[in-house]
Amino acid sequence: MFEQEFVRRGAKCYLRRVRPEDAEHFFRWYCDGRIQEHLANPWWNPRIDFDAYRLFRFSLYLEPSEFSGVLTICSLEGEPIGLVNYFDIDDQNKVCEVGIIIGEVRLWRQGYALEALRLLIGFLSREHGILSIQARILEENVASQKLFTKVGFVQTGTSREQDFAFLDYQYSVMSPIS
Repeated sequence: MFEQEFVRRGAKCYLRRVRPEDAEHFFRWYCDGRIQEHLANPWWNPRIDFDAYRLFRFSLYLEPSEFSGVLTICSLEGEPIGLVNYFDIDDQNKVCEVGIIIGEVRLWRQGYALEALRLLIGFLSREHGILSIQARILEENVASQKLFTKVGFVQTGTSREQDFAFLDYQYSVMSPIS
């Protein structure tokens, strides 16, 4: 693995930059209805073909912008198992929003999301100077609500967008988490 790809390492998993060969994993996760039911993705198209997905969706993940980025979550053995994303970075207020997907359903509820979220918080704090992190979680996604609460997020309100109802969470970064 190239050093510039590596972002953070934990006891169960690590975060790295997205690679072109991740497209097949990301596509499989994108098409999996069990995963999509926990997301508020108004652009989801379960009938999209791989080439269209790679060109119009996945290509956006390969290069982070000054306002957003996506990182691949890998098991310690190197298997891509999910992704974390950060977006709507506000440099002036040092705030952004985050999301997480464990795409390998067999690995749900085994601590990978918890560790990956902690790694992401440390990365955002150290690399981007982020002081406050927000998440919007679907009302019915109880597992994600518990995950974010376990990391230290608190519910700060509710919001609606299109046909989706969200619980809004916020986390203030007190000190970087490694």
